[in-house]
Amino acid sequence: MDESSGFPISSNQHRDLSSLSLHGTNALESPFFLEYIGQFRNLRHLTLASFSETADISVAPILERLDTITFKACPLLSILDDWLCAQPRLTTLRMHESSPISPAPRLLTTTKITRMEMMYCLGWKWSRDALSEWFTACSSVRSLRISEELLLHHWDLLPTNLHELTIEFVRFWVSTDEWTQYLSQKPKIDRLVFVSHRTIAWYMALGQAFADVAAEHGLTLEYQFPNCDCMGKFFTLRIS
Repeated sequence: MDESSGFPISSNQHRDLSSLSLHGTNALESPFFLEYIGQFRNLRHLTLASFSETADISVAPILERLDTITFKACPLLSILDDWLCAQPRLTTLRMHESSPISPAPRLLTTTKITRMEMMYCLGWKWSRDALSEWFTACSSVRSLRISEELLLHHWDLLPTNLHELTIEFVRFWVSTDEWTQYLSQKPKIDRLVFVSHRTIAWYMALGQAFADVAAEHGLTLEYQFPNCDCMGKFFTLRIS
């Protein structure tokens, strides 16, 4: 704890910190928390979770090495948009169970972002219009990671020109119908990845079914699964 600021860690002891995950607490709800983050000059990955809508970007310095920002149940993107646009190496935006902003953030339209994740966001007031707006704005995104609910409910809004599309299957059963309809659009995708969080039979069967459909469209599906029931190290299996 940095006693002078109330920040949970001291920059004097962790100057080389490269990854930082902060969860909103009374100590961190100061609008000046970005000023403290700026002390970690080697920071590459920043996660903000469960913060209120309070931040002062006027005191926020440039983080020269920041390449990934993650929002988890956090509404700060609209406030931090301009600050994030100013980060010279930022290329990855990860939205986890977070609500959208409209219009789409300037961060997406600056062509800085090449990697994006949208994980379990539909329960956070994402309408079809909002999804369409975001996916239209993110023309520079080459790698997209989504949860299965987006394929289940909005397959027709997903981008079709990507280097990599990764779909995680955790909470919902998705039939091959939506997958077939998406692939029927003849997407240009170099790498398709199916991730299941458990190696139980029906996940394996679903992965094989998805691989069969992909093969019918001339694509190879890479199936990944962890070596335990939680997200950990992945084993990789190519099935076609």
